[in-house]
This record gives sequence, C-alpha cells and structure tokens, in this order.
Amino acid sequence: MREGKSYEQELKNELSFNSCLGVLNDFVQTVDEWGAKGIINFTGGDPLLKPGIYELIKSASDRGVIVGMLCNPNLLTTEVASELKEAGLARYQVSIDGMEETHDRLRGRGGLFQDTLSSIQVLKVLGEYQKLEGSGTKTRFGRKDHLWKLLYYEVGLYNRPNEEKQDCIYDGCAIG
Repeated sequence: MREGKSYEQELKNELSFNSCLGVLNDFVQTVDEWGAKGIINFTGGDPLLKPGIYELIKSASDRGVIVGMLCNPNLLTTEVASELKEAGLARYQVSIDGMEETHDRLRGRGGLFQDTLSSIQVLKVLGEYQKLEGSGTKTRFGRKDHLWKLLYYEVGLYNRPNEEKQDCIYDGCAIG
C-alpha cells in the first residue's frame, strides 16, 4: 500500500500515452471480434497522475468500453470528479482497510480514512456506480469494528443495489 522502490522502478517502465492508446485499440478490436462488452479499470499508484488520463477515458468510453478507476482520494475534488464524468468514467473505487486507526496505519498516513470518507461524498457527482472496497480480515475488521454500520447509518453512504439480497454482507458497496 505504501509505495517504495519497486513502485519507483515501475514508473520507468510506464507506457507512453501513444502506447496506451495502442493497447486500448487492440483491446477494443478484440472485444468487438468476440462480441463482448469491454471493461477497463485504470489503477496504479494514482491514475490521476497519468498524463492524458482524461483522453484515455474518453477514447475508451466513446467506443463503448465501460471505464472504471481504482484509486485513492488524494487528488479527488468535485472538479476532478466532474471532469471524469464528462470524459465518460463509469465507476470510481476507493478502498477502506478498516476503521480509522487500522486504515491509516495500513496506508501509512494519518488522516487518510477521513479523506476517503470525504472523497465518497465527492463521488456522488459521478452517479450511482461508485464502489467502496475493503478486504474483511481479522486484522482489518475485528468484532469491534463497525465500518458498514458507520457507512450505512451514520454517514449515509452505503446503499445496497436493489437486486442484491438484503441479508448478506458484501465486500463492496454501491455509493450514490
């Protein structure tokens, strides 16, 4: 979760914008040949740092690809969310790794839990297809952690889609 030397090394291998477009073109051609619906999720450290990310999203979306982003809340503002929506982003996912103390410790930065909760409010601009993920482990969510209750009752962010069973606990939740 914390980026170190391996991440810095990977930056040297990052694809150029034109190479990304080439991969996107190949992908669209393949899913078209298969008669399938394409889905692309941009991830990484923070895809918002990728030069040309809005153009890549628009290029994919304009060709019928469902585009998502698996990201952190660091650069997300209402303006950025609006630009992402305009470019054609269908889904933005943030992660919560436990309640505040656990989340911030695992992510290596104090205040990130609160930043993530704030980003979820910002994401409402994008509509109903936002997603919150968390891996349920004893280390992350002990019996005393009430993250889902927090999100559902206190913050008003957790809304299960109508087609999902109401008596189940899901690993993610639709926000909107």
